[in-house]
Amino acid sequence: LLANKSEYVSASLVLRARQISFEDGGLAHLMEHTSFTGAAGDLSAADLKSLHKDIFLESNASTTIGAIEWQVSFLPQHVRQALQILGLTSLDQKFDEKTVASEAKIVLQELYLYKYGMEGERERRIARALYGSDHPYAYDTVDRGIAAAMTPPAVLTARL
Repeated sequence: LLANKSEYVSASLVLRARQISFEDGGLAHLMEHTSFTGAAGDLSAADLKSLHKDIFLESNASTTIGAIEWQVSFLPQHVRQALQILGLTSLDQKFDEKTVASEAKIVLQELYLYKYGMEGERERRIARALYGSDHPYAYDTVDRGIAAAMTPPAVLTARL
């Protein structure tokens, strides 16, 4: 937790796992996307969406090799609820086909932008130059992620 001058508190939860890698077939990226939009724990997707509006000023998540990170900011009086929501959405997701299908479309759009956009090409070149083409940071996983996002939602939901 980090207090800042805005009077809001920022929290970050990092889940590290060897399975979050270029070999996971894009599942970690999809899991990251569904974590703030789907059901978790005993809460429905609608319940979670409502709590997000009531508790969080901002929320975001990102995926890197070896980790998924969730970031949220909220007022100090909401610390208990905020951490509970963060824990549920990151560690006790209930993957439903509707949410997975919706988020897979967004992931697909992101991956196409990364694959064909200048920023993605720049990042790939820098990673290869800094780490070498055999380093995990330099692996090109975009096509695997695209294939995962294009998987039929029922199959993808079962895999998650």
